[in-house]
Amino acid sequence: MLQFPVKTLPVWTLACCLLNTAGVYGATGTTGAPGAPRKKANAPVQQTEWAYRVESGDTLLALQARWLRPGARWQTLQKLNRVADPRRLQPGSVLRFPLALLREEPLSAEVLHSHGQAWLERADGTRQVLQAAAAVVAGDVLVTGEQSSLSLRFADGSRSQLGPHSRLRLERMVRLGASTAVQTRLRLDSGAVDSQVTPNPVQPGAPHFELRSPVINLGVRGTEFRARSDGIVAQAEVLQGKVAAGPHTVAEGYGVSASASGVSAPRALLPAPEFSALPALVQRLPLQWDLAAAASGAAVVRYRAQLYALKPAEHLV
Repeated sequence: MLQFPVKTLPVWTLACCLLNTAGVYGATGTTGAPGAPRKKANAPVQQTEWAYRVESGDTLLALQARWLRPGARWQTLQKLNRVADPRRLQPGSVLRFPLALLREEPLSAEVLHSHGQAWLERADGTRQVLQAAAAVVAGDVLVTGEQSSLSLRFADGSRSQLGPHSRLRLERMVRLGASTAVQTRLRLDSGAVDSQVTPNPVQPGAPHFELRSPVINLGVRGTEFRARSDGIVAQAEVLQGKVAAGPHTVAEGYGVSASASGVSAPRALLPAPEFSALPALVQRLPLQWDLAAAASGAAVVRYRAQLYALKPAEHLV
């Protein structure tokens, strides 16, 4: 039996996964809907433009100064949109802006929660303890200690949770012009990170969230996935959607391992553990269940369990 210590807690939901002898985690099960199938969306169409609605007083020269990256010219917009007079634009009309021409606006991410030892190392060499609501920017390095964790929320709503003994560098976080196109690039030097990536409404078919490691880069559209690295071997497991991992596209329910010798072929994750005997909502611990029954006969080395609060801390029961 697996048992947690007795403690009074707010309402929680439980996520748990299996680890097999190859080191690839199984699918996640939840107390509310064990083994429930996920709805699959149709393949999205990649978009490369932003639609801007013209306001009174706009000119192509003013829009160039306001939205275009250095070196991009208003003449490109004029030709693309067949504008007769660049100084007289019709209010309410729509102009197409290629995303590749848009100015990059730096973004920050927010620390949602910090547990245990978690700190920030800035590019100037300063170091500070991280707490909830802190803002972090590109160039910052986030570090967690033993039995510690840290969760982040990015500008587009995507979230990442950093596990113990982890080191994550925020390499790039930008918005393209005033569009909703956001690009994020992270580097996991060591440890583990779980991410839920929000699909980009402007470029739904293009990877806009990238997780790099010393041995593999993961390109993400909109999905839920896990990754971990010790600097020599990296592993990725996809729980929802698809992830580009080296030469492979890893589908939902599959995982890969990577090292200096290459990237393995995707392998199926273990089935989600069986939680039908548990209540849909857990209000008090201890929480316990039969490990053998939950494993459904799989060759399991160990469980990994995570508890997520469904209500703010002030609603303690």
